[in-house]
Amino acid sequence: MPGSTDIQVRDICQAAAGVTTVAQFKDWVRHEVRHVLPHGALACGHGRLTSAGVSMDYVLTVDYPVEHLAALRNAAGGIETPIMRRWFETRAPILFEADRPWPGVPAEWLAHFRRHQLVNAAVHACYDRANCIGTYFSFHRLPSPLVQAQRTILSGITPLLHETLLRVIAQVAASTSEWPELSVGERETARRQAGGGDNAGIDLPERRSGDCPADLLGAPGIAPRDGLAKPGAPHGAGGTRLL
Repeated sequence: MPGSTDIQVRDICQAAAGVTTVAQFKDWVRHEVRHVLPHGALACGHGRLTSAGVSMDYVLTVDYPVEHLAALRNAAGGIETPIMRRWFETRAPILFEADRPWPGVPAEWLAHFRRHQLVNAAVHACYDRANCIGTYFSFHRLPSPLVQAQRTILSGITPLLHETLLRVIAQVAASTSEWPELSVGERETARRQAGGGDNAGIDLPERRSGDCPADLLGAPGIAPRDGLAKPGAPHGAGGTRLL
């Protein structure tokens, strides 16, 4: 007889099939994903693969203190954290607890983390060579103490989170009236992804299948597109868009 977690994972897979908008994604996370991986806040990143790594174009948050994002930017304008750096080194789900920080964690970063009451973190990422897109998922305010079961669950659901986020972002990008600066090729790519198709025939960088996760980020940080725009602002009004 399948365990309750198996049943819940099957349920979120079925529910994910109908998720195509930002609002639906947030509702799905709150009412489905939280049953499988209990948490209080989530930040999702979506970026295009470039020769320099990943150029972040969207950050989608669910009950996450967005003001904390400003505290993550490094001197070059990229987003870099000890958690992201450790993920880059291990390529495996990362668990972090603010009350038991790793040796060498920067005091300023830890102070911001605690100030915004993020409590802890379970983080994983995905590098999609086929679609030339990288994503990451940073869960916070999980039940403590963090245990191996949370790492296992996160590893199991990350491919589904990735696929669902791609579909939502593609739907956003396919709104040509809202995103007039997209090229014809980008619009067609977004249209195909939003409709469940692939990128065959589109002029994209190298397309290779790969396991999820693998090789996210060409460097242990993500470069936002000219900073973070305010929620609801279009591309070009500050770069990376908050959703």
